[in-house]
Amino acid sequence: CQVVALLLDTMNGLWEERAEDASVRFPLEVARRGIEADISTAKASVDIDRNKIMNYITGQPSRREKPPEEHPQYTRLNNVINAIFASAELYRVCAEAREGCGIVVAALIALRADPNKFVNSSGDTALSAAVGDADGSRAVGGTPLPVDESAEKRRVDLV
Repeated sequence: CQVVALLLDTMNGLWEERAEDASVRFPLEVARRGIEADISTAKASVDIDRNKIMNYITGQPSRREKPPEEHPQYTRLNNVINAIFASAELYRVCAEAREGCGIVVAALIALRADPNKFVNSSGDTALSAAVGDADGSRAVGGTPLPVDESAEKRRVDLV
C-alpha cells in the first residue's frame, strides 16, 4: 500500500508535512537531495524535451537547439529549489543531532534555511528539535529522547 506524503506550501512562508496516513512522514532524504539539486544536470527521457525545458528556463524561445551548459537562470532556479528544501533538511539534521552537525547547520542557514519554516505533522520545527523540551529532554515526533552528556554536547554544537 503506497501512501502520499508531501511538503505543503501554506502560502504564509511555511512548509508543512502532510500525508494521507498520520503515521507516515515526508521522506527527509528528499530534502537532502533537494538541497543538492542542480538544474543544469537535469535529464529528460527525450533530448528534445530537455532542450525545450532548459531553453524555456533561460528565457529563450522554446527551441530544439542545445541549451547553454551554464546560465544565470539555472543558478536562480537552483537557489529557489535549494532554499525550499533547506529548512526541511535543517529539521532532519537537528532531529538527528549527530556529532559535528553544527557545520551542516551553518551551511544550511547560508542556503536560507529557516529553523521555523518546516513543520512536521507533530508540529515540530528544526528549532524545537534542536532545543528540546523545557525539561531538557528532546521530544522529536512526539517521542521523548533521554538527555545524556552527548545529547547536551550536541545541543551546544548547534548554537
